[in-house]
Amino acid sequence: MFHFVNDLNGAQVAFEKAIALDPHSSDAAIQLCQVQAKQGQIDRAINTGEKFLAQNPRQASIYIVLGDLYAAKSDWKSAENAYQNAVAISSLNPVASNDLAGAMVHTGGNLDVALSLAQTARRQLPASAAVADTIGWIYYQKGQFQLAVSSLQEALNLSAKSEMPDNANIHYHLGMAYLKTHQPALARQNLEQVLKTSPNFQSAGEIREQLDKLKS
Repeated sequence: MFHFVNDLNGAQVAFEKAIALDPHSSDAAIQLCQVQAKQGQIDRAINTGEKFLAQNPRQASIYIVLGDLYAAKSDWKSAENAYQNAVAISSLNPVASNDLAGAMVHTGGNLDVALSLAQTARRQLPASAAVADTIGWIYYQKGQFQLAVSSLQEALNLSAKSEMPDNANIHYHLGMAYLKTHQPALARQNLEQVLKTSPNFQSAGEIREQLDKLKS
């Protein structure tokens, strides 16, 4: 979600100056939000985004960043609202559509609408592991577990092809889908990979419970 910056303090000062020189620079605002988030200042980053939007209300990219920031806090309702604003401004933005779909899963939104949004994103981003993951997890929530496995396997393959770091979310979703399709060995393999990749994963407790059941 966020870029790595070596000199975070220096970068923050630079982007603050850039915004002071050009209050309409969405690039500078996005970079400043990302640097503040990287420093662990999520609330400050949210405030930066909201202040920018007060002067530049038609910036879908800033709403996407805000949604990401709220998601980092697990404030899914606020994330959903931010992504909805992004889609309202830019209905064809595939990132906004996919992120909104993902947030709707967390808030208990209409899964058919969420699936439609994710599929819209998929048409524009066919090689996106994140979009394939979203679609697979929506199928899981809908109880269509075989479709979930297929899409999540594709997400894992796309992630590997893009040479991105191993994605704990995809492994978690795929592990849970394998459980539902009665493939315990593959479920265990993927759930163990989650804890190996991300020991503090938000669903680590649930994963350990499932792994204990698989061992018994």
